Amino acid sequence: MDASAGVQGSGTFEARYLAFLETIAQLRPSLHRFCSRMTGSVLDGEDIELDKYSTFALPDFELEEGFTLLCRAHVYEDVTIELLNYDEEMLRSGHPIQEARAEVVSKELVTQDMRHLVLKLIEPTDIAFWPGQYVDIAIPGTDATRSFSMANTSSKESGQLEFVIRCYPDGKFSHFLDQQLDVGDQLDLVGPFGVFTLPGNVPLGELAAFYGLQIPARFASATAAQLFDQRFDEQAQVGDRLAAGNATLVVRSLDGEHVKSVGLKFSGVGERLISGN
Repeated sequence: MDASAGVQGSGTFEARYLAFLETIAQLRPSLHRFCSRMTGSVLDGEDIELDKYSTFALPDFELEEGFTLLCRAHVYEDVTIELLNYDEEMLRSGHPIQEARAEVVSKELVTQDMRHLVLKLIEPTDIAFWPGQYVDIAIPGTDATRSFSMANTSSKESGQLEFVIRCYPDGKFSHFLDQQLDVGDQLDLVGPFGVFTLPGNVPLGELAAFYGLQIPARFASATAAQLFDQRFDEQAQVGDRLAAGNATLVVRSLDGEHVKSVGLKFSGVGERLISGN
């Protein structure tokens, strides 16, 4: 990447912009493997059209070499596509997408601009999901929906979905949540969507740099699996959690006695913090 290309301005602005571009250029190659993008290699068939997409997701040279982006593809003939970024165990344990109706239990303020929204599922009474997945919530009276990740780890026992939602001054859902939505109101939602898992051997330092997580320096060279081994007196189990800054690592699968993969969700509520003490 040519950090100087297309830069206008001078002084502090230009210096900061060049530093930003240089940071991206340095980080992207080492963190590229953390992306769970839907890339496939087209083995047979050509009639594939792609919706608008970012070249960070599918660079031009990959497109020319026969790769495609499955989440943006429209196929008009029989094709054979080899999946590249997938985990057979994850596919077998996937949760079905469901349409649901839920009732508002509470919408308490957590901070000045964040609310803790709790919904009681009516039909169905339980939605299975993995930590880090999200649902689309419809705004009544409109065609608009907004996507929010669940802040709780399961609805099986409580029958509830919890969300920690940041409210923006001009946000459509934010205004609805603040000014119109009341306890007892019902909402339609669809989900769960999204799959975000990381290998247990992901270095915490690189993860923290990519997501801006604040972790003690002594954890930077450790992996997620090693962190769970260090912080738990007994063997880590699926569903165990540790928080790093504003994000929470959740054990997704085990390989014997060791953590094989982890999920990542962003939530600052009620988690056990990693500290330097």
